[in-house]
Amino acid sequence: ADQVVVPALGRELGAAMARVAAERQLRERRLPIQDLFDSVGELLVVSTGDGRLLWANAEVERRLGYARDRWAHMTVLDLHPPGRRLEAASIMADLLEGEEEQATIPLLTHDGHQIPVETRVRWGAWDGRRVIFSVSRDLSERLQMREERQQLLGEALHVATAVARTFDPATAEHARRVARLCTALARELHYDNERAEGINLAAGLHDVGLTAVPHKVLTKPGKLTPEEYALVQTHPTRGWELVRNVSTPFPLAKVILQHHERLDGSGYPNGLKTDEILPESRIVAVADVIEAMSSERPYREHSSLADAMTEIVDGSGTRYDADVVAAAVRLYELGAVDPAA
Repeated sequence: ADQVVVPALGRELGAAMARVAAERQLRERRLPIQDLFDSVGELLVVSTGDGRLLWANAEVERRLGYARDRWAHMTVLDLHPPGRRLEAASIMADLLEGEEEQATIPLLTHDGHQIPVETRVRWGAWDGRRVIFSVSRDLSERLQMREERQQLLGEALHVATAVARTFDPATAEHARRVARLCTALARELHYDNERAEGINLAAGLHDVGLTAVPHKVLTKPGKLTPEEYALVQTHPTRGWELVRNVSTPFPLAKVILQHHERLDGSGYPNGLKTDEILPESRIVAVADVIEAMSSERPYREHSSLADAMTEIVDGSGTRYDADVVAAAVRLYELGAVDPAA
């Protein structure tokens, strides 16, 4: 019996010694891992489940300016502006439960400055305990580039509008009204600010391709001939050609190209259907119809705003996006759809 027990005890002892050796190796490797974390450009924070800081990498110390000996007396919420800490706590809970993927609450430096960041959090293990890893990426450069790009796009819109106004004042006024209505629709549909601004820009430029159509056609009184109408129908493509090389995260050129497409394929220039048409293009399409039908143009018979609303309601779900139409109806009932304003 002793001969059986001794090998068994030996195996258990060997396994225990192996576990001890493995744990010692992990502890010894922790410092190099911390060195690795110190070398990354993101701001990495390790905290307990209740938010107490355990460790932060060198980038946190460099960017936020908090000395390492202060971390033991700080919580994760101390790294955010006082007015945003309740929001930060709520969002962190959502992140940890998987309800959100990232947060954009700024970090607070030791001297009170705010750094815009994008933060992701995950549960993990650190020194034998369950902890929270928070990784934040500085958005300062990206936001600055976005502001510069928006400024350039705004200037481009101003120039294009000025050209259109000189070429055909009625077209420029139409674009202004469509842009205003598109912005209202985007808000009603709960689009974020950046997306709403993109739609406003695209709507302001949606008819820029008309500058390639002979002026005498646009100002011709009465009905256009089939040949003249075919010329007018080229304006989405001509507009796309004018702006397709503009660098912007918003699909500006595509929205301009698609603003006369219809869900059932009856639109132009490419006869696109349903999901082939961008959501932003669907908004511009509805706003364009409302404004165009209820405004006077030389070559188009004038209709009332009520007639325009009837057109989009009758085409809801077939020619026009049902959600956009519903949003337009809500705005109309509130008196917020007024092309003449």
